Amino acid sequence: MSPKQYVRSLGGQVFLVLLIGVALSACLALGLANIRRLADLDRIHIDRVAERVMDYVILLDRAPAHVREEIRLKGFPGLHPPRGTEVTTGVDSALSTETSERLGRPVRAFNANPPSCLPYAPSRLFHTNTKCWMVYTTLKDGSTLKLATFSPRPDTFAMSPPDAVFLSILGVGVIVLTFFVSRMVSAPLQQLSTAARVLAEDLDSPPVTEQGPTEVRQAIRAFNTMQERLRDNVEEKTRILASITHDLQTPMTRLRLRLEKVTDSACAVA
Repeated sequence: MSPKQYVRSLGGQVFLVLLIGVALSACLALGLANIRRLADLDRIHIDRVAERVMDYVILLDRAPAHVREEIRLKGFPGLHPPRGTEVTTGVDSALSTETSERLGRPVRAFNANPPSCLPYAPSRLFHTNTKCWMVYTTLKDGSTLKLATFSPRPDTFAMSPPDAVFLSILGVGVIVLTFFVSRMVSAPLQQLSTAARVLAEDLDSPPVTEQGPTEVRQAIRAFNTMQERLRDNVEEKTRILASITHDLQTPMTRLRLRLEKVTDSACAVA
């Protein structure tokens, strides 16, 4: 069978539909998994920043007054007092809500431009891979606290490149599975098609074995019933013709005998 004929056959079409469907489903599943991974990374990122802010605020609340000011000036790893040059770009509701729930007091967090937020002037690449916030809250003594915090962006953690061995095993497995499924679906119908061609030449061919899915078995059963009825119809017509032939034999024999006894008048005159 040529490739063109195979594509036009039921097995070829089932094979292509399954292959394309499974491939698209796998790609869609990988894409959704990556989106979910980035969402989880962002949530973990927010949790870590909120926990860092919470630890710093609790430390200031518990520190003596003379130590508190020194801590505020020195800051914390990844967290420092603002320089006054920070440029905010909007409210970060996720960080605000998470930090407020942890501290049990109102907290407002704003996204900030990394070059204006960082305590030093790193490279442009670090700007691109860093996320900054301005955080506003109050201490237990009622004083206002302003913080600038930064952390690596979670969306910079790219997925590892696909493994060639894994993709090869997946591809071979999908191709083999779809091929056998297409064969399993088309084999009973192919058998039925062959039986129909044989029936056109030999009405007494053996019935088709009922196998395959329920719908295919019902079609084969209907085909066998049709073949049996055709055979019975032909046999009945044969019996009717045999009976007619037998019934016609007696009068035809009588006519033949009478014709043999008839004399030719022309011959008699001669």
